[in-house]
Amino acid sequence: MEASLRGRLYLMYADNDYRFRSAESQQIQPQLDSSFSNMSIWSTFIEPYVEFHYNVDTDWGRWALMSQWHYFAGVNWDKITEGSYGTPEGWRVSNGVQVEYDLANFEQFKPALYSSLKRIDIGHDATSILQTNSYYEAGIGITWANVIDWDFIDTVGVGINFNYGSSLRGGSLLFYINPFNG
Repeated sequence: MEASLRGRLYLMYADNDYRFRSAESQQIQPQLDSSFSNMSIWSTFIEPYVEFHYNVDTDWGRWALMSQWHYFAGVNWDKITEGSYGTPEGWRVSNGVQVEYDLANFEQFKPALYSSLKRIDIGHDATSILQTNSYYEAGIGITWANVIDWDFIDTVGVGINFNYGSSLRGGSLLFYINPFNG
């Protein structure tokens, strides 16, 4: 079992420029301008987290159990003329399983079928945005080990991810880099 304490720092910028062209949209422009449209904003977030991994190598590949506990807090600022700048805050707990099934073992690279299943519980500001207290993620893809000769990249891959149970439900295309390393 491995445990680690990590952190992330984000600096983000969003710029929204919308032209109200129809007569109907021009009627609601005063309510939307500078709150939902025609604004720019900077955001800074800090995200400390702790994660636990239990990895098991087998003769057919490997599997892992994982748990991650995240907290985030941030501040928004810039050219918003009315309303609150906002100080988003929240947490998420992710528990899941990963499985990697070796497909072959070539001399130069090692392809594998990768899959994961997670339950994510969320709290504070994230619950109103995602319209839930928890949701699920399932992913499947193909990974290749030893294709890049860099010390910090062991495995790369491509796959799809499905979210269910929140306003983010749907699918995503993913690019994997070291999916078993957190």
